[in-house]
Amino acid sequence: MGIKRKLLKTTMRLRKILVFIIMLSMAFPCTGKVFATVQPTLVIAASPNVTLPSGGTVTLSASAILSGGDASAPPTGSLLFTLTGPDGFSYTQTNAVSENGIYTASITLLTTGPIVGTYTWAAYYGGDANNAAAAGQGHTLVSSAMPTLAVSANPTSVMIGSSSQVLGASANLASGYYPTGTLTFNLLAPGGATVDTEIVTVNGNGTYTTPTGFTLPTTEPIAGIYQWVVSYSGDPNNIPVSSRSDCSVTVPQQADLSITNTVNNATPNVGDTITITVTLTNNGPDSATGVVITDLLPAGL
Repeated sequence: MGIKRKLLKTTMRLRKILVFIIMLSMAFPCTGKVFATVQPTLVIAASPNVTLPSGGTVTLSASAILSGGDASAPPTGSLLFTLTGPDGFSYTQTNAVSENGIYTASITLLTTGPIVGTYTWAAYYGGDANNAAAAGQGHTLVSSAMPTLAVSANPTSVMIGSSSQVLGASANLASGYYPTGTLTFNLLAPGGATVDTEIVTVNGNGTYTTPTGFTLPTTEPIAGIYQWVVSYSGDPNNIPVSSRSDCSVTVPQQADLSITNTVNNATPNVGDTITITVTLTNNGPDSATGVVITDLLPAGL
């Protein structure tokens, strides 16, 4: 009898517990809903590709559009921008996040050292209690500057025996991005042989000249077209470029002239007619032009 009573009491207790659970489930029905963080999206737009300009600076920027965050609990936290580029370049910027929206970052590149190459923007939203993390990337290509080079021979023409016997040149380097490196001046004689080479250090856009120039030889000078060929070496941010200019060197004409006078009657009488012959001879080696002969007669004739 004692065991039966205990079993009966236990059964009654279990029934009460079951009734309580049923009543509790009716008061708070289970909807099957699972609470989870919202997954926002992050889209990055990097600045367009750029060619290095002549002077000035280059600024790279990026915008990150954070959208799709929890409407009832807008995203908070932080957005980390990271920019990596050539030669170990790295830059970071952190923006505070307070809602869905557009967030930006930018940096101005240096004017020294190699900066040409591909830059990659990476943005990372760390998420919060209601919004999951998100990330995105964008790229910008920075291309080399394309400098120009204009060469002028100085003088552009010279005659052997004149006061100016030195051939020089100037070169104007323009449109480079803070160019460095060297300019090499090569002077080619008629026939193509190099007779002079001069090297100048480049420090920015500007006009550069031959330090000494080439002195024409005083013996057996070579007449013809001399050509200055100037080459810019380029550097990590500027492409090489070359140009040329001519100088015409002429040798003056050399003519050996002699003149003789002859008369057909060396002892004429008054009233006689005589013939005087003037003979001009050119012994060369060159032709003579613009020659004027003046033969003065004695007084009374």
